[in-house]
Amino acid sequence: MFKPNLAKYFWNELNAEHHRNSRGTRCLVPGTLKPLIVCPECNKCSECPYGKKPEDRQPRVIDYEVPEDLMNNNEDFSTMNQAESEMIYDELIATMRRKDPLIAEVFIRYHTYDCDAPEIAAELGIDKRKVYYLKEQGEQIRDRLMNR
Repeated sequence: MFKPNLAKYFWNELNAEHHRNSRGTRCLVPGTLKPLIVCPECNKCSECPYGKKPEDRQPRVIDYEVPEDLMNNNEDFSTMNQAESEMIYDELIATMRRKDPLIAEVFIRYHTYDCDAPEIAAELGIDKRKVYYLKEQGEQIRDRLMNR
């Protein structure tokens, strides 16, 4: 069954999107009430009354896509980010080990292997309260290292 209101709604949405896209490609030109306005659609770009050539027009739409030359090197960025993350993690663990090796052990088991406090306490043979204390110490070291 054909629903005229639904068809009218979709038609209006298509027109509005086309209008937005069309207005987004128009240059800003001097206005009478405002300093700059969007060039009226009655002006043709090929016959610009403001002396701009069509190839020199300045669209107002910002393109947020990644430039093509960066897309081709995407694996380089991910490799760099992964290597940088590993270096930061290694430095973090080394700093914890210098203060107390148990801090590093608790931090690794808690954050890397997703163990809970009773498991870590049983594995390391320490009190559960000490696990919480060491975990807090490790997180303080992490916060200090990440905020320097």
